[in-house]
Amino acid sequence: MFHIIDDGEIAASLLAQMIGLFGEKATFFLSPVKYLEYAKSPEYQKPIAVFTDVDMPKINGHELIEKTRRIHPETKFVIVSGRPAIEHDEKTCVCVHLCKPFYPDDIEQVIHTLKACSNWQPSPLFGCEKLSDLSLRNSVKWTCPHIKEC
Repeated sequence: MFHIIDDGEIAASLLAQMIGLFGEKATFFLSPVKYLEYAKSPEYQKPIAVFTDVDMPKINGHELIEKTRRIHPETKFVIVSGRPAIEHDEKTCVCVHLCKPFYPDDIEQVIHTLKACSNWQPSPLFGCEKLSDLSLRNSVKWTCPHIKEC
């Protein structure tokens, strides 16, 4: 199961469909506020990872990451953005920066990598940091060797 947060319904729906092409379920939320409500609810189901847009109203993707990690510190994130670079402290707290436009092959590779990390947990085999490495803002630092730069 993957979660998608994007204020663009078409983009969120297309990403969910792409994830479905590879046999995985995806649920999307059109608002970071709605996602945080869900994350606090008893209905919450832990995802393999969360795909989030950066530029959204009220709460941007970086704030969403920080707020979600307060509730579920083990959550892995994929930033989906059309911007060519991330200039934010949360850059090191994401597994993958997926640049728009992206293609089904890109999604397949991201899913495969995240599932491997999910199954084996952070490991030197994947080049990932320990989940216990905390930043000054008390959010988990997760650096994956498969980060995509634009």
